[in-house]
Amino acid sequence: MYGTDVVAEVVEKMNKDLEYDVVIGSRVLHTEGYTDYTALTKTASKVYNKVLNSVGGFRLSDSQCGFKAFRNKSVHDIFSRMKTACFMFDFEALL
Repeated sequence: MYGTDVVAEVVEKMNKDLEYDVVIGSRVLHTEGYTDYTALTKTASKVYNKVLNSVGGFRLSDSQCGFKAFRNKSVHDIFSRMKTACFMFDFEALL
């Protein structure tokens, strides 16, 4: 599953399963996830994720993946408390 198919799949699953309030994508999960990335960029991304996981205290394979889905109530609960409005705002939201 890659590209626009992901959005429909996540919406369908979140509508069926009310257990999850937040869903986070990961480029690591698909062979095309890092297509056209240089070796340096891939390495930097892996190191960056390890640092964020250490600081944040969680295990995510790709916290900076642009795909994140939030239930409406979660959006209000999370984003109303945030202090960051630029770089790394999504990391703060995940924390």
